[in-house]
Amino acid sequence: MRGLGQLLLVFGLVSAALKLWLPGVHFLLLIWIDNWGNQTGWAIRIGMIVLGAVLLGLSYRGKKPVPGGTPQPPPPGRI
Repeated sequence: MRGLGQLLLVFGLVSAALKLWLPGVHFLLLIWIDNWGNQTGWAIRIGMIVLGAVLLGLSYRGKKPVPGGTPQPPPPGRI
């Protein structure tokens, strides 16, 4: 889930940056975004950025740092 979130976030941000500053340059994988018009293309880009950020946030939500840096095995005799 974290990898998908990172991918969506990076592709969305780079696609938006290219559209803003270099209008003639596109990702080959994301050239289909503007087939439905300029506003729909921006909606897809923003949706990719938001969905990527949400997936990244959810992937880090359940992780709690372990004191000492490494998890300790259970004591012998207890499972």
